[in-house]
Amino acid sequence: KLPEEGDTDFEHYKNDTRIKIINLARLWPEKNQKQLVAASKILVDRGHDVGVYILGEGPMRAPLEAAIQKNDLTNNVYLLSVKRNPFPYLADAQCHVLSSSYEGQGIVLLEAMTLDVPCVSTDIPGPRSVLNNGLGILTEETPEALADGMEQIIMKRFKPKRFDPEAYNADALKRFLDAVAG
Repeated sequence: KLPEEGDTDFEHYKNDTRIKIINLARLWPEKNQKQLVAASKILVDRGHDVGVYILGEGPMRAPLEAAIQKNDLTNNVYLLSVKRNPFPYLADAQCHVLSSSYEGQGIVLLEAMTLDVPCVSTDIPGPRSVLNNGLGILTEETPEALADGMEQIIMKRFKPKRFDPEAYNADALKRFLDAVAG
């Protein structure tokens, strides 16, 4: 799919030749993008030339902007607004990161895997149920662990298993019907 008409952010994003890491989430405390900013600083300090793109809006925008400034990451971490169609961004990323402190199903992980975008997530119940068995990288909830997970993808040391969305849907439906039948 194409980006929205007049989306100037996408031109900058598409033309960024660095490793692109993306986070699609509301800017709320539980999404813990401050941890992602800290992990980005670790990657940059390790010599990785990355562009980290956070797409979302919410009350954490000002604290995230401050953390980006404080860590001298204005040329590496970008806060973009909510996009009606985030899929062109996601499809062009080399890594999707979910940095949440708590999360439900993590639908964005399923979307990323459907587009063959490797995923890194904090090891919490929702993402664990999606990324287990080699579909993604689960990390401790620390900036260092997130940076280590992203670095595995940057350095091509992790190759996720192929995700089959149709098989996933069939399994989810079966589990639902089994639970209802009781």
